[in-house]
Amino acid sequence: MGHAVLISDSGRIRYHPDEELVLGGVNLVDRASAGGDEVLTALARRILAGGSGIADHTAPLTGLDTWFVYEPVATTSWTLIGAFVKEDAPVESDVLRRWKVRFGAALVAFGITA
Repeated sequence: MGHAVLISDSGRIRYHPDEELVLGGVNLVDRASAGGDEVLTALARRILAGGSGIADHTAPLTGLDTWFVYEPVATTSWTLIGAFVKEDAPVESDVLRRWKVRFGAALVAFGITA
């Protein structure tokens, strides 16, 4: 299982399956920091700095191993994040990297990146 998240350049969550995060104007870094998850907080800061990549993460509350695939959307200065629970999508990291390339190519094809 997985979901997408859209983050503004200020870190505000613009899209998330949990609408309360969007309606409440929750900030990605603040949310990660409040949860005490230093790894997730560092990832959130990389995302806001305009980084792109693939990150492994284990959620402290659920224990679920997750992949985050993140890529800036240049025309909006926002970032699109795909979150995938590893157990639900058992693929090797090289396959995930190919997904990232396709994800980036799709953004370019649809004119979403600069």
